[in-house]
Amino acid sequence: MENSLKKSTIDVDAFLPFGSLIEIGNERKKFTINNGYCERFDEIATVEIEGNEAKPIISIFSAKPRKRPIKIDYLEMHPMGSQTFLPIHNIDWIVVVASDKDGSPDISSIKCFRVKGTQGISYKPYTWHFPLLVDREQDFWVIDRSSKSDKSQVNLKEYLFRQEDKEIYLE
Repeated sequence: MENSLKKSTIDVDAFLPFGSLIEIGNERKKFTINNGYCERFDEIATVEIEGNEAKPIISIFSAKPRKRPIKIDYLEMHPMGSQTFLPIHNIDWIVVVASDKDGSPDISSIKCFRVKGTQGISYKPYTWHFPLLVDREQDFWVIDRSSKSDKSQVNLKEYLFRQEDKEIYLE
């Protein structure tokens, strides 16, 4: 199929422009706690939150597979905070991302990554991404910004592809 996204293997460097890859081995510090019964892998990713009344929240998202091929016809981004996805089940999943260019996605920068079920990701603020993509039903812990009491700040922007944008599919 023309204009099909190729899935790349995700690694720290390849995903760095878009956020953090979360897995053991990417920590800034590692040390033993709880009298030697637990190992702490510290500072794998940061939670970025902007806004006076905003706060970090933890949610669960239950994702279902989409019918293939998937037309990548819109992207979303969160300018006021990072958004972290941690799979609850050890099932591989997919991430489609693009860089920001003056408030819109840079369509030429779109990348697709296959993410292991033992890995999570944290999108940086202003990273455009397609909604959650899975091959099988699965659940995710999600850490992001609540703006429930901060009505003046909008933390979701959506971009619907225009006719002049190339059509992109994920098989």
